Amino acid sequence: MARLVILFLFTSIYAQTAFANAALKNLEYIQLNKDVNTPNGLFSEFRSFKFSQSQEFNFGYQKGETWLKFNVIPHSSVQSSFLTVDFAPLDSVSLFVLNENNEIISQSVLGDDVAGVKPLRNNYPAFEIFPNKNPSATYLLRIKTQSSNQFKIQVLSPAEFINKSTQSHAYYFGFYGILLCMLLYNLFVWGALNEKNNLLYAIYLVCQILVFLGLNGHMHEFITFHIASASNRTLLMSISALNVSAMLFSVNFLKLKKYNKTDYKVFMVFLIAACVFFVLATFMPYKLLIQPSSLFGAACAIVIFVMATKCYLYGNKAARFFVLAWTVYLFSVVFLVLQRFGILGNSFFIIHVAEIGAIIETLLITLALIDKMRQVTLQNKKYIDLQEEHNDRLMAKNRKLEAHAFQLSHVMRKPIANIIGLMHLTKHYDSPPKELIDKITETAHQLDNSVRSMTKELES
Repeated sequence: MARLVILFLFTSIYAQTAFANAALKNLEYIQLNKDVNTPNGLFSEFRSFKFSQSQEFNFGYQKGETWLKFNVIPHSSVQSSFLTVDFAPLDSVSLFVLNENNEIISQSVLGDDVAGVKPLRNNYPAFEIFPNKNPSATYLLRIKTQSSNQFKIQVLSPAEFINKSTQSHAYYFGFYGILLCMLLYNLFVWGALNEKNNLLYAIYLVCQILVFLGLNGHMHEFITFHIASASNRTLLMSISALNVSAMLFSVNFLKLKKYNKTDYKVFMVFLIAACVFFVLATFMPYKLLIQPSSLFGAACAIVIFVMATKCYLYGNKAARFFVLAWTVYLFSVVFLVLQRFGILGNSFFIIHVAEIGAIIETLLITLALIDKMRQVTLQNKKYIDLQEEHNDRLMAKNRKLEAHAFQLSHVMRKPIANIIGLMHLTKHYDSPPKELIDKITETAHQLDNSVRSMTKELES
């Protein structure tokens, strides 16, 4: 586990400075609210685009398609290069290569919404280009997506392209590896101890993995057979399922009903709303529901954070790690939503803040579950100690009762038998002698002393 975390953090930091966009120049863009299959008639509408490495190509949830126009600086040492487009999920990407007279030299299309063309097979669609053969060529890139209009284009040499792909796979191997390890751990604890919290958190982790698979394009690449509509639908349902599972886990872990019934009712309203979003996600169009689902996910994160903080202030010690974990998760979700809506840019940290936050949150929640189990163990030990102390007191009382029974059957029986015998002797006298009366009195006092002694022992 420690090696996976180190690998994940190392690749996260290194990937920020691994590649540059130095091969692009004269970048211009245009956004259209309609579908245009060819660039004819669009040249007068392009606008210059001022961008930096930390904020580029993020137009938020704007309707329509985006066209990018640029030139490529030839690389002296390679004949061909790769034009790559990030980030998933994308519906289709088209590349037009034009000569000096703006005539189309070549055209390549990748996407499921275009009949008879190759689908987008992964989250790094790439086109092979030859800038050395056509140094004055103009490139037009048409990008369509129902998700947030954010993307990054790069021109890479074959070696750089392979290096980038290798680093990406190493990064996501570490990321998904950590989540899967936590998932298996929680399933193991649930199977061994039948702990409901671990089962609910395992379900939450499954939903979280599905969400990241959809956001990063791996759902499209490995699970839905390159069908964009299926990938979008699965992502939408996964986001709603993540909200539902997060609410269920939180209300069970925090024991919200015990600490504040009013907050519990508010929580249940959000839980019902999350279930409604899940039902809507099964049939509503992706482009209509993705924005409300994203905003509702951020709202759920805020509600869980507020409720967890209040539970901790009310005295729920198990909420301490939970509050810390959800603080990290809340900030990562808010950053992700702001980035998806185009408010924040496309720096590496902003793009992957949700993944980094998910790793930290998962580790902290696991610590919270371990801490909760430790507290339950301590409470059980305290209960067992009290039970043993109570059993010791009962055993001591039983010993006293046994001694009392012995006194009743032996110690007290002797004076009683003496009194009965002396009383029987008095029947032979009309006036019992003084010695006989004194003996009866003495025996009666012995009986009284025995009763007093037994009473004192029982009271102690």
